[in-house]
Amino acid sequence: QEDQGTLLAQLIAPVGAQQPSTVNPSANAVKEDQLLQELQRVQGRISAERQGRTLRIAAQDLTFASGTVEVAPVRWALALREREAEGERAAEAAFDGGEFNADRIDLAALATLAAQLPLGQPLHQLLAELAPSGQIRGLDARWDGPIDAPRSYKFKAQAQALSVAASPAAQARAIGRPGWRNATLDIDA
Repeated sequence: QEDQGTLLAQLIAPVGAQQPSTVNPSANAVKEDQLLQELQRVQGRISAERQGRTLRIAAQDLTFASGTVEVAPVRWALALREREAEGERAAEAAFDGGEFNADRIDLAALATLAAQLPLGQPLHQLLAELAPSGQIRGLDARWDGPIDAPRSYKFKAQAQALSVAASPAAQARAIGRPGWRNATLDIDA
């Protein structure tokens, strides 16, 4: 039997309003609750839907402010396909493909927000080293297989004023990571 359902939420929280947290934090989720408490404004429409083996999550005109992060209204959609699990691996069902699209992503705002989320020290360190900035527009990504090892993919986006910090080589006689500033790229891979 396939599960189906739809969730739709419209969020509006004015600047300075004290909103009660609807998250029941566990010992490992204290930082998530802290982020919710630091939100100064959230507005937009979020929807989630399950159709058979596909989970869809989307946002329309989603905008928020938290500390120094001000995110302009953005539209994005994510669809994930669950892999059909067989036999003993049924409990390990994972996503086996999907798609993501967004009209605009502000990399500096996203990196600042990510630093406030419990994403793990390695990712926080990488984002701090990269110091990304710029805008990604018209992002359209599709993949088959696990996202960390796709069997095939299609990626299209335009980057404007894209900047990433350079990094010296970690070892002598090795090559470091080059950086760039204010790059404009059209990506179609």
